[in-house]
Amino acid sequence: MLNLALQLAAALAIPAAVLTYFSAHQNWRTVREAIWVAFGLGFIAAVPIAAAEYVIALPFTGLISIPVFSAIKAFAIAAVPEETGKYLILVFFVLRHQDFSRPVHAIAFATAVSLGFAAIENILYDLEAPDWAATALARGLTALPMHAAAGLVMGYFASLTLAFPPPPKWYRCAHPAGPLIPHPPHYQSCVLSRRHGAILSPPGRWAGRRRGREGV
Repeated sequence: MLNLALQLAAALAIPAAVLTYFSAHQNWRTVREAIWVAFGLGFIAAVPIAAAEYVIALPFTGLISIPVFSAIKAFAIAAVPEETGKYLILVFFVLRHQDFSRPVHAIAFATAVSLGFAAIENILYDLEAPDWAATALARGLTALPMHAAAGLVMGYFASLTLAFPPPPKWYRCAHPAGPLIPHPPHYQSCVLSRRHGAILSPPGRWAGRRRGREGV
């Protein structure tokens, strides 16, 4: 039980710290509450997003291990469903929240949604990792900044879209498409790091499979 509590704490520590920072810099209590609501919605959204990723990955079965398909996986199987899910939550739920009053709040809300998704990912990876402490550290240095950056990009263009109606067409395109950009570089760095045995190799299941192949 203590080990499980430590795993959960390690998985949630950084997202909670970032959300606390955002909340502390909001003057209105209702806005602070809305940020945590956005975080919770991102957390819950991981379930349908994971289902969508599973369906999209089916045509790529047997091809994902080929290096040339790593970027395709990062974009088609991970980036598109994840960022689409976050976008839908932001547009149809968070930005329609009664406490959303200023366009600039979209940046904090979009980041909160992204961190909520990253938090549930952290929990799942930590629970299955042989060395959950190293996995939590690695994801804190790689996946969490990537998700936070994607949320910042989404929120930035959402705030511009709301602040300057009617917005230019490229604002509308950059709003959902901009957050896709950090995914392929992040995923490719993970592929290279685990190929060379680096500490930044994040998923626990990869580490387990590597040990199994090497007979450790």
